[in-house]
Amino acid sequence: MVVLGLWGLARDSAMGNDEVATRWAALLSLRDLAHLLNNQDAVHGFYYLLMHGWVAVGSSPAVLRIPSVAAMTVAVALVAVLTGRLTGSGWAGLFAGLVMALTPMISFYAQTARSYAMVLACVVAATLVLVRALDAEAAGAGGQRVTRWWLGYGALVVVAGYLNEMSLLVLAAHAVTVVVARYGMAVVRRWAVTAAVSVVVVVPLVLISVREDNAVGWIPRPGLGALRVLFHDYFGSATLIALLLLACAVIAILPGGGGPAGPDPAVGSGSAAGSGSAAGPAAGAWWRGGVSLPSVAAPLLVAPALVLIVESLVARPFYVDRYVLYGAAGAAMLAGAGLWRAGSAAGQGSCGCRAWPSACARWSCSWARSTGSAPRPAACSTSAARRRTWARTHARGTGSCSSATCSARRGWATRRTTPRPRTSAWRSRRSRPGRSVAPTSLSRLCIRSCWITSGSG
Repeated sequence: MVVLGLWGLARDSAMGNDEVATRWAALLSLRDLAHLLNNQDAVHGFYYLLMHGWVAVGSSPAVLRIPSVAAMTVAVALVAVLTGRLTGSGWAGLFAGLVMALTPMISFYAQTARSYAMVLACVVAATLVLVRALDAEAAGAGGQRVTRWWLGYGALVVVAGYLNEMSLLVLAAHAVTVVVARYGMAVVRRWAVTAAVSVVVVVPLVLISVREDNAVGWIPRPGLGALRVLFHDYFGSATLIALLLLACAVIAILPGGGGPAGPDPAVGSGSAAGSGSAAGPAAGAWWRGGVSLPSVAAPLLVAPALVLIVESLVARPFYVDRYVLYGAAGAAMLAGAGLWRAGSAAGQGSCGCRAWPSACARWSCSWARSTGSAPRPAACSTSAARRRTWARTHARGTGSCSSATCSARRGWATRRTTPRPRTSAWRSRRSRPGRSVAPTSLSRLCIRSCWITSGSG
Protein backbone atom coordinates (compact mmCIF):
# COMPACT_ATOMS: atom_id res chain seq x y z
CA MET A 1 0.00 0.00 0.00
CA VAL A 2 2.91 2.35 0.66
CA VAL A 3 4.22 1.88 -2.89
CA LEU A 4 0.79 2.35 -4.47
CA GLY A 5 0.12 5.40 -2.30
CA LEU A 6 3.39 7.17 -3.04
CA TRP A 7 3.45 6.32 -6.75
CA GLY A 8 2.47 9.48 -8.62
CA LEU A 9 1.44 11.21 -5.40
CA ALA A 10 2.06 14.74 -6.71
CA ARG A 11 -0.21 14.30 -9.79
CA ASP A 12 1.61 17.18 -11.48
CA SER A 13 0.53 19.43 -8.57
CA ALA A 14 -3.11 19.04 -9.57
CA MET A 15 -5.76 19.07 -6.81
CA GLY A 16 -9.45 18.29 -6.65
CA ASN A 17 -12.06 20.70 -5.34
CA ASP A 18 -12.26 18.96 -1.96
CA GLU A 19 -8.48 19.00 -1.63
CA VAL A 20 -8.41 22.71 -2.39
CA ALA A 21 -10.92 23.18 0.43
CA THR A 22 -8.68 21.13 2.73
CA ARG A 23 -5.63 23.26 2.01
CA TRP A 24 -7.56 26.51 2.33
CA ALA A 25 -9.09 25.50 5.68
CA ALA A 26 -5.81 24.11 7.03
CA LEU A 27 -3.99 27.36 6.28
CA LEU A 28 -6.52 29.44 8.25
CA SER A 29 -5.75 30.65 11.73
CA LEU A 30 -7.43 28.82 14.59
CA ARG A 31 -9.85 31.70 15.11
CA ASP A 32 -10.87 31.80 11.45
CA LEU A 33 -11.10 28.00 11.37
CA ALA A 34 -13.45 28.02 14.35
CA HIS A 35 -15.62 30.62 12.62
CA LEU A 36 -15.72 28.47 9.48
CA LEU A 37 -16.72 25.34 11.35
CA ASN A 38 -19.44 27.18 13.24
CA ASN A 39 -21.07 28.19 9.98
CA GLN A 40 -20.13 25.55 7.42
CA ASP A 41 -18.35 22.21 6.97
CA ALA A 42 -18.27 21.28 10.66
CA VAL A 43 -18.41 17.60 9.69
CA HIS A 44 -14.77 17.89 8.60
CA GLY A 45 -13.71 20.13 11.47
CA PHE A 46 -11.53 17.62 13.33
CA TYR A 47 -9.74 16.68 10.11
CA TYR A 48 -9.13 20.34 9.30
CA LEU A 49 -7.69 20.81 12.77
CA LEU A 50 -5.29 17.90 12.26
CA MET A 51 -4.25 19.24 8.88
CA HIS A 52 -3.76 22.70 10.40
CA GLY A 53 -0.88 21.22 12.35
CA TRP A 54 0.36 19.17 9.40
CA VAL A 55 0.76 22.16 7.05
CA ALA A 56 3.72 23.20 9.19
CA VAL A 57 5.55 20.47 7.24
CA GLY A 58 4.37 21.83 3.91
CA SER A 59 1.27 22.68 1.92
CA SER A 60 2.10 21.19 -1.46
CA PRO A 61 -0.34 18.61 -2.87
CA ALA A 62 2.06 15.72 -2.25
CA VAL A 63 2.69 16.74 1.37
CA LEU A 64 -1.01 17.23 2.08
CA ARG A 65 -1.71 13.68 0.86
CA ILE A 66 0.91 11.94 2.99
CA PRO A 67 -1.42 11.59 6.05
CA SER A 68 -3.97 9.83 3.85
CA VAL A 69 -1.32 7.46 2.50
CA ALA A 70 -0.20 6.63 6.04
CA ALA A 71 -3.76 6.13 7.26
CA MET A 72 -4.67 3.86 4.35
CA THR A 73 -1.51 1.83 4.85
CA VAL A 74 -2.50 1.29 8.48
CA ALA A 75 -6.02 0.34 7.39
CA VAL A 76 -4.76 -2.28 4.93
CA ALA A 77 -2.43 -3.74 7.55
CA LEU A 78 -5.26 -3.91 10.09
CA VAL A 79 -7.50 -5.65 7.56
CA ALA A 80 -4.82 -8.29 7.04
CA VAL A 81 -4.35 -8.74 10.79
CA LEU A 82 -8.09 -8.94 11.46
CA THR A 83 -8.67 -11.44 8.66
CA GLY A 84 -5.78 -13.61 9.79
CA ARG A 85 -7.06 -13.56 13.35
CA LEU A 86 -10.61 -14.52 12.41
CA THR A 87 -9.60 -17.31 10.03
CA GLY A 88 -6.47 -18.55 11.78
CA SER A 89 -4.60 -18.32 8.46
CA GLY A 90 -1.88 -15.88 7.53
CA TRP A 91 -2.62 -16.60 3.87
CA ALA A 92 -6.19 -15.38 4.24
CA GLY A 93 -4.91 -12.19 5.85
CA LEU A 94 -2.39 -11.70 3.07
CA PHE A 95 -5.06 -12.18 0.39
CA ALA A 96 -7.41 -9.75 2.13
CA GLY A 97 -4.70 -7.12 2.41
CA LEU A 98 -3.75 -7.51 -1.24
CA VAL A 99 -7.37 -7.31 -2.38
CA MET A 100 -7.91 -4.12 -0.41
CA ALA A 101 -4.64 -2.50 -1.47
CA LEU A 102 -5.32 -3.25 -5.14
CA THR A 103 -8.88 -1.92 -5.09
CA PRO A 104 -8.82 1.26 -7.23
CA MET A 105 -11.00 3.36 -4.92
CA ILE A 106 -8.77 2.54 -1.96
CA SER A 107 -5.72 3.70 -3.89
CA PHE A 108 -7.58 6.82 -5.00
CA TYR A 109 -8.57 7.92 -1.50
CA ALA A 110 -5.10 7.02 -0.23
CA GLN A 111 -3.91 9.85 -2.50
CA THR A 112 -6.67 12.29 -1.61
CA ALA A 113 -6.23 14.96 1.04
CA ARG A 114 -9.54 14.24 2.77
CA SER A 115 -10.59 12.42 5.91
CA TYR A 116 -11.89 9.20 4.36
CA ALA A 117 -8.65 7.21 4.69
CA MET A 118 -8.42 8.13 8.37
CA VAL A 119 -12.05 7.18 8.90
CA LEU A 120 -11.42 3.80 7.29
CA ALA A 121 -8.39 3.18 9.51
CA CYS A 122 -10.33 4.09 12.67
CA VAL A 123 -13.29 1.90 11.71
CA VAL A 124 -11.11 -1.15 11.02
CA ALA A 125 -9.18 -0.55 14.25
CA ALA A 126 -12.44 -0.28 16.20
CA THR A 127 -13.63 -3.54 14.64
CA LEU A 128 -10.41 -5.30 15.62
CA VAL A 129 -10.66 -4.00 19.19
CA LEU A 130 -14.30 -5.14 19.30
CA VAL A 131 -13.22 -8.65 18.33
CA ARG A 132 -10.58 -8.61 21.06
CA ALA A 133 -13.13 -7.41 23.60
CA LEU A 134 -15.56 -10.19 22.66
CA ASP A 135 -12.78 -12.76 22.88
CA ALA A 136 -11.86 -11.49 26.34
CA GLU A 137 -15.50 -11.67 27.41
CA ALA A 138 -15.87 -15.23 26.13
CA ALA A 139 -12.62 -16.34 27.73
CA GLY A 140 -13.75 -15.05 31.12
CA ALA A 141 -10.89 -12.57 31.44
CA GLY A 142 -10.61 -10.26 34.41
CA GLY A 143 -12.81 -7.20 34.64
CA GLN A 144 -9.95 -4.71 34.25
CA ARG A 145 -8.72 -6.32 31.03
CA VAL A 146 -12.19 -6.40 29.50
CA THR A 147 -12.80 -2.80 30.54
CA ARG A 148 -9.63 -1.67 28.76
CA TRP A 149 -10.79 -3.26 25.53
CA TRP A 150 -14.21 -1.61 25.76
CA LEU A 151 -12.66 1.78 26.55
CA GLY A 152 -10.34 1.46 23.55
CA TYR A 153 -13.28 0.52 21.36
CA GLY A 154 -15.29 3.52 22.48
CA ALA A 155 -12.36 5.89 21.96
CA LEU A 156 -11.85 4.70 18.38
CA VAL A 157 -15.55 5.08 17.61
CA VAL A 158 -15.44 8.65 18.93
CA VAL A 159 -12.37 9.53 16.85
CA ALA A 160 -13.97 8.08 13.73
CA GLY A 161 -17.18 9.98 14.49
CA TYR A 162 -15.39 13.32 14.75
CA LEU A 163 -13.52 12.62 11.53
CA ASN A 164 -16.86 11.99 9.81
CA GLU A 165 -20.14 11.48 11.62
CA MET A 166 -21.30 8.99 9.00
CA SER A 167 -18.78 6.55 10.43
CA LEU A 168 -21.17 6.04 13.36
CA LEU A 169 -23.18 3.83 11.01
CA VAL A 170 -20.59 1.14 11.67
CA LEU A 171 -22.34 0.61 15.00
CA ALA A 172 -25.16 -1.08 13.07
CA ALA A 173 -22.65 -3.62 11.73
CA HIS A 174 -21.10 -4.13 15.15
CA ALA A 175 -24.53 -4.68 16.66
CA VAL A 176 -25.09 -7.59 14.28
CA THR A 177 -21.69 -9.03 15.18
CA VAL A 178 -22.39 -8.85 18.91
CA VAL A 179 -25.84 -10.38 18.60
CA VAL A 180 -24.68 -13.22 16.35
CA ALA A 181 -21.85 -14.01 18.78
CA ARG A 182 -24.42 -15.03 21.45
CA TYR A 183 -22.11 -14.37 24.36
CA GLY A 184 -24.93 -13.43 26.71
CA MET A 185 -26.95 -10.38 27.59
CA ALA A 186 -24.20 -9.02 29.82
CA VAL A 187 -21.89 -8.68 26.82
CA VAL A 188 -24.65 -7.08 24.76
CA ARG A 189 -25.30 -4.56 27.54
CA ARG A 190 -21.63 -3.64 27.83
CA TRP A 191 -21.39 -3.10 24.08
CA ALA A 192 -24.62 -1.07 24.05
CA VAL A 193 -23.42 1.17 26.88
CA THR A 194 -20.05 1.73 25.18
CA ALA A 195 -21.70 2.53 21.85
CA ALA A 196 -24.28 4.84 23.46
CA VAL A 197 -21.61 6.80 25.35
CA SER A 198 -19.57 7.15 22.16
CA VAL A 199 -22.58 8.51 20.28
CA VAL A 200 -23.33 10.96 23.08
CA VAL A 201 -19.78 12.29 22.91
CA VAL A 202 -20.19 12.91 19.17
CA VAL A 203 -23.64 14.54 19.57
CA PRO A 204 -22.24 18.12 19.65
CA LEU A 205 -20.81 17.64 16.16
CA VAL A 206 -24.09 16.16 14.97
CA LEU A 207 -26.07 19.15 16.31
CA ILE A 208 -23.79 21.63 14.61
CA SER A 209 -23.87 19.77 11.30
CA VAL A 210 -27.68 19.64 11.40
CA ARG A 211 -27.72 23.45 11.27
CA GLU A 212 -25.44 23.30 8.24
CA ASP A 213 -27.48 20.81 6.22
CA ASN A 214 -27.57 23.26 3.30
CA ALA A 215 -23.99 22.17 2.60
CA VAL A 216 -25.28 18.77 1.51
CA GLY A 217 -28.31 19.99 -0.39
CA TRP A 218 -26.73 18.83 -3.64
CA ILE A 219 -26.98 15.12 -2.71
CA PRO A 220 -29.63 13.29 -4.82
CA ARG A 221 -31.61 10.25 -3.82
CA PRO A 222 -29.76 7.00 -4.57
CA GLY A 223 -30.89 4.75 -7.40
CA LEU A 224 -29.68 1.68 -9.20
CA GLY A 225 -26.77 3.64 -10.59
CA ALA A 226 -25.60 4.44 -7.07
CA LEU A 227 -25.70 0.74 -6.18
CA ARG A 228 -23.62 -0.11 -9.23
CA VAL A 229 -21.05 2.52 -8.30
CA LEU A 230 -20.91 1.23 -4.73
CA PHE A 231 -20.40 -2.32 -5.96
CA HIS A 232 -17.40 -1.26 -8.04
CA ASP A 233 -16.07 0.82 -5.15
CA TYR A 234 -16.01 -2.26 -2.95
CA PHE A 235 -14.92 -4.97 -5.40
CA GLY A 236 -13.03 -3.15 -8.16
CA SER A 237 -13.71 -1.13 -11.28
CA ALA A 238 -13.26 -4.03 -13.74
CA THR A 239 -16.55 -5.91 -13.93
CA LEU A 240 -15.03 -9.37 -14.41
CA ILE A 241 -12.65 -8.99 -11.48
CA ALA A 242 -15.41 -7.53 -9.33
CA LEU A 243 -17.65 -10.52 -10.06
CA LEU A 244 -14.85 -12.97 -9.26
CA LEU A 245 -14.18 -11.24 -5.93
CA LEU A 246 -17.90 -11.25 -5.20
CA ALA A 247 -17.94 -15.01 -5.83
CA CYS A 248 -15.04 -15.40 -3.39
CA ALA A 249 -16.96 -13.36 -0.83
CA VAL A 250 -19.95 -15.67 -1.23
CA ILE A 251 -17.66 -18.67 -0.74
CA ALA A 252 -16.45 -17.16 2.52
CA ILE A 253 -20.02 -16.72 3.78
CA LEU A 254 -21.08 -20.30 3.00
CA PRO A 255 -21.18 -22.74 5.95
CA GLY A 256 -17.66 -23.53 7.01
CA GLY A 257 -16.28 -20.41 5.38
CA GLY A 258 -14.87 -19.05 8.62
CA GLY A 259 -15.09 -20.70 11.98
CA PRO A 260 -15.53 -18.88 15.23
CA ALA A 261 -12.44 -17.05 16.25
CA GLY A 262 -13.18 -17.26 19.92
CA PRO A 263 -14.35 -19.98 22.26
CA ASP A 264 -17.55 -21.82 21.68
CA PRO A 265 -20.31 -19.70 23.18
CA ALA A 266 -22.00 -22.81 24.44
CA VAL A 267 -18.92 -23.65 26.45
CA GLY A 268 -18.07 -20.15 27.51
CA SER A 269 -14.37 -20.76 27.96
CA GLY A 270 -11.31 -21.63 25.96
CA SER A 271 -8.46 -20.02 24.18
CA ALA A 272 -8.61 -16.77 22.36
CA ALA A 273 -8.84 -16.40 18.67
CA GLY A 274 -5.19 -16.13 17.93
CA SER A 275 -4.69 -19.87 18.01
CA GLY A 276 -6.96 -20.43 15.06
CA SER A 277 -8.01 -23.77 16.50
CA ALA A 278 -11.61 -23.25 15.59
CA ALA A 279 -11.10 -21.50 12.34
CA GLY A 280 -10.48 -22.81 8.93
CA PRO A 281 -12.20 -24.19 5.92
CA ALA A 282 -13.80 -27.00 7.83
CA ALA A 283 -15.19 -24.91 10.68
CA GLY A 284 -18.86 -25.00 11.54
CA ALA A 285 -21.68 -22.66 10.54
CA TRP A 286 -20.88 -19.12 11.65
CA TRP A 287 -24.46 -18.22 12.57
CA ARG A 288 -24.47 -20.74 15.42
CA GLY A 289 -22.52 -18.39 17.64
CA GLY A 290 -19.02 -17.12 18.26
CA VAL A 291 -17.03 -14.43 16.51
CA SER A 292 -16.19 -15.45 12.96
CA LEU A 293 -15.08 -13.71 9.81
CA PRO A 294 -18.54 -13.79 8.15
CA SER A 295 -20.21 -12.44 11.29
CA VAL A 296 -17.74 -9.53 11.34
CA ALA A 297 -17.07 -8.78 7.66
CA ALA A 298 -20.54 -9.33 6.15
CA PRO A 299 -22.29 -6.77 8.43
CA LEU A 300 -19.45 -4.32 7.84
CA LEU A 301 -19.95 -4.70 4.10
CA VAL A 302 -23.74 -4.43 4.08
CA ALA A 303 -25.14 -2.69 7.16
CA PRO A 304 -23.72 0.88 6.99
CA ALA A 305 -24.46 1.35 3.29
CA LEU A 306 -27.90 -0.23 3.64
CA VAL A 307 -28.89 2.01 6.55
CA LEU A 308 -27.71 5.16 4.75
CA ILE A 309 -29.42 4.22 1.49
CA VAL A 310 -32.73 3.46 3.20
CA GLU A 311 -32.54 6.73 5.13
CA SER A 312 -31.83 8.63 1.92
CA LEU A 313 -34.85 7.04 0.24
CA VAL A 314 -37.38 7.78 3.01
CA ALA A 315 -35.99 11.06 4.41
CA ARG A 316 -33.43 13.73 3.60
CA PRO A 317 -30.84 12.16 1.26
CA PHE A 318 -27.35 11.96 2.70
CA TYR A 319 -26.02 8.97 0.77
CA VAL A 320 -22.67 9.42 -0.95
CA ASP A 321 -20.54 6.36 -1.67
CA ARG A 322 -17.41 7.77 -0.05
CA TYR A 323 -19.28 8.26 3.25
CA VAL A 324 -19.40 4.47 3.61
CA LEU A 325 -16.05 3.73 1.99
CA TYR A 326 -15.10 1.67 5.04
CA GLY A 327 -17.42 -1.06 3.80
CA ALA A 328 -14.60 -1.94 1.41
CA ALA A 329 -12.80 -3.45 4.39
CA GLY A 330 -15.57 -6.01 4.78
CA ALA A 331 -15.46 -6.78 1.07
CA ALA A 332 -11.70 -7.32 1.16
CA MET A 333 -11.94 -9.56 4.22
CA LEU A 334 -14.58 -11.75 2.64
CA ALA A 335 -12.82 -11.90 -0.73
CA GLY A 336 -9.49 -12.78 0.87
CA ALA A 337 -11.04 -15.47 3.05
CA GLY A 338 -12.91 -16.86 0.05
CA LEU A 339 -9.70 -17.06 -1.98
CA TRP A 340 -8.00 -18.86 0.88
CA ARG A 341 -10.90 -21.24 1.35
CA ALA A 342 -11.08 -22.05 -2.38
CA GLY A 343 -7.34 -22.69 -2.45
CA SER A 344 -7.53 -24.93 0.63
CA ALA A 345 -10.37 -26.94 -0.88
CA ALA A 346 -8.45 -27.35 -4.14
CA GLY A 347 -5.38 -28.50 -2.21
CA GLN A 348 -7.37 -31.09 -0.25
CA GLY A 349 -9.01 -32.37 -3.41
CA SER A 350 -5.62 -33.10 -4.97
CA CYS A 351 -3.82 -34.22 -1.83
CA GLY A 352 -2.83 -37.53 -3.42
CA CYS A 353 -0.99 -35.90 -6.29
CA ARG A 354 2.19 -35.60 -4.25
CA ALA A 355 2.41 -39.39 -4.14
CA TRP A 356 2.77 -39.81 -7.89
CA PRO A 357 6.41 -38.66 -8.29
CA SER A 358 7.51 -41.11 -5.61
CA ALA A 359 5.32 -43.86 -7.07
CA CYS A 360 6.78 -43.26 -10.53
CA ALA A 361 10.31 -43.46 -9.15
CA ARG A 362 9.53 -46.74 -7.35
CA TRP A 363 8.02 -48.18 -10.53
CA SER A 364 11.10 -47.11 -12.49
CA CYS A 365 13.35 -49.05 -10.07
CA SER A 366 11.31 -52.21 -10.54
CA TRP A 367 11.23 -51.76 -14.31
CA ALA A 368 14.99 -51.22 -14.52
CA ARG A 369 15.71 -54.31 -12.43
CA SER A 370 13.26 -56.49 -14.38
CA THR A 371 14.76 -55.53 -17.74
CA GLY A 372 18.32 -55.96 -16.53
CA SER A 373 19.25 -52.66 -18.07
CA ALA A 374 21.37 -51.60 -15.11
CA PRO A 375 22.61 -52.94 -11.81
CA ARG A 376 20.20 -52.61 -8.93
CA PRO A 377 20.77 -49.24 -7.24
CA ALA A 378 21.51 -49.27 -3.54
CA ALA A 379 18.70 -46.75 -3.04
CA CYS A 380 16.16 -49.30 -4.27
CA SER A 381 17.23 -51.97 -1.80
CA THR A 382 15.19 -50.27 0.92
CA SER A 383 12.20 -49.47 -1.26
CA ALA A 384 9.83 -51.58 0.81
CA ALA A 385 10.80 -49.77 4.02
CA ARG A 386 10.43 -46.43 2.26
CA ARG A 387 7.00 -47.41 0.99
CA ARG A 388 5.87 -48.31 4.48
CA THR A 389 7.18 -45.00 5.85
CA TRP A 390 5.61 -43.05 3.01
CA ALA A 391 2.27 -44.79 3.50
CA ARG A 392 2.18 -43.94 7.20
CA THR A 393 3.19 -40.31 6.62
CA HIS A 394 0.77 -39.85 3.72
CA ALA A 395 -2.08 -41.38 5.70
CA ARG A 396 -1.47 -38.87 8.49
CA GLY A 397 -1.15 -35.94 6.10
CA THR A 398 -4.36 -36.69 4.22
CA GLY A 399 -6.51 -38.13 6.93
CA SER A 400 -9.03 -35.35 6.49
CA CYS A 401 -9.55 -36.10 2.79
CA SER A 402 -12.59 -38.24 2.17
CA SER A 403 -12.65 -38.18 -1.63
CA ALA A 404 -12.85 -41.48 -3.46
CA THR A 405 -9.67 -40.73 -5.41
CA CYS A 406 -7.60 -40.08 -2.30
CA SER A 407 -9.02 -43.15 -0.57
CA ALA A 408 -8.17 -45.32 -3.56
CA ARG A 409 -4.64 -43.95 -3.69
CA ARG A 410 -4.13 -44.50 0.03
CA GLY A 411 -5.36 -48.08 -0.36
CA TRP A 412 -3.00 -48.60 -3.27
CA ALA A 413 -0.09 -47.28 -1.21
CA THR A 414 -0.96 -49.59 1.69
CA ARG A 415 -1.13 -52.63 -0.56
CA ARG A 416 2.27 -51.76 -2.02
CA THR A 417 3.90 -51.73 1.43
CA THR A 418 4.01 -55.57 1.41
CA PRO A 419 6.82 -56.80 -0.88
CA ARG A 420 5.75 -59.42 -3.40
CA PRO A 421 7.62 -62.72 -3.14
CA ARG A 422 9.93 -63.53 -6.02
CA THR A 423 8.98 -67.03 -7.15
CA SER A 424 11.01 -69.50 -9.13
CA ALA A 425 8.93 -68.68 -12.23
CA TRP A 426 10.03 -65.05 -11.91
CA ARG A 427 13.67 -66.14 -11.65
CA SER A 428 13.33 -68.41 -14.69
CA ARG A 429 11.85 -65.57 -16.74
CA ARG A 430 14.62 -63.30 -15.56
CA SER A 431 17.33 -65.81 -16.61
CA ARG A 432 15.84 -66.46 -20.09
CA PRO A 433 18.31 -65.79 -22.94
CA GLY A 434 17.77 -62.52 -24.75
CA ARG A 435 15.96 -60.99 -21.80
CA SER A 436 18.61 -58.43 -21.06
CA VAL A 437 18.11 -55.00 -22.65
CA ALA A 438 20.80 -52.41 -23.18
CA PRO A 439 20.56 -49.35 -20.98
CA THR A 440 18.60 -46.52 -22.47
CA SER A 441 18.28 -42.88 -21.63
CA LEU A 442 14.79 -43.56 -20.25
CA SER A 443 16.01 -46.24 -17.86
CA ARG A 444 18.87 -44.08 -16.69
CA LEU A 445 16.41 -41.22 -16.14
CA CYS A 446 14.07 -43.46 -14.15
CA ILE A 447 16.94 -44.81 -12.02
CA ARG A 448 18.15 -41.28 -11.41
CA SER A 449 14.65 -40.22 -10.29
CA CYS A 450 14.58 -43.19 -7.91
CA TRP A 451 17.88 -42.14 -6.34
CA ILE A 452 16.71 -38.53 -6.01
CA THR A 453 13.44 -39.57 -4.37
CA SER A 454 15.11 -41.99 -1.97
CA GLY A 455 17.72 -39.40 -1.05
CA SER A 456 15.05 -36.81 -0.20
CA GLY A 457 12.89 -39.16 1.81
